[in-house]
Amino acid sequence: MAALNFDANTVDPTDTLPTYELIPAGNYLTVVETSELQETKNKTGIMLNLKLNILDGPYRDRKLFARINVKNDSATAQEIGQRLLSQLCHAAGKLIVQDTEELHLIPVVSRVTIKKDKNGQYDDRNEIREFKPVSGGATAAPTTRPAFQQPAGAATPTPPPQTPKPASSLPVNTSRPSWVKG
Repeated sequence: MAALNFDANTVDPTDTLPTYELIPAGNYLTVVETSELQETKNKTGIMLNLKLNILDGPYRDRKLFARINVKNDSATAQEIGQRLLSQLCHAAGKLIVQDTEELHLIPVVSRVTIKKDKNGQYDDRNEIREFKPVSGGATAAPTTRPAFQQPAGAATPTPPPQTPKPASSLPVNTSRPSWVKG
């Protein structure tokens, strides 16, 4: 048992909780704010849970959530999840990731769709279907499939090792991106 120590006299029970409209399908400039690896419900797989923040436009500061199958009993679910994770890594420029925090706060374009519950049991929800690198900004227009697709059964190429550049050789950008507050 855990101590709660809550006084309901101090909170108006008639106030409604905030509700949010779905974000329209399209591309949005986002960053991963938080990430967590978690066992699946049946404890046979691993999910990567991401919370992303939209950086600009009319939906600035709205949150998006992604659940990515990293390991799953279903080979198809695992393949889809690992492909989405690979897209995120490529978009962020981090091809070898030891810790999920390495993907935080790097701007990427997230393609957002609206997933409808076929059984009508749950509300419609936003879903991230693709990650792309930032190049020319994000728009709210639908996108097409990427041109490159790894052939089924092909071996995944091993990327060359990445060596960090010394801080003195990195270019210094003195301008502030539009998504930085303050």
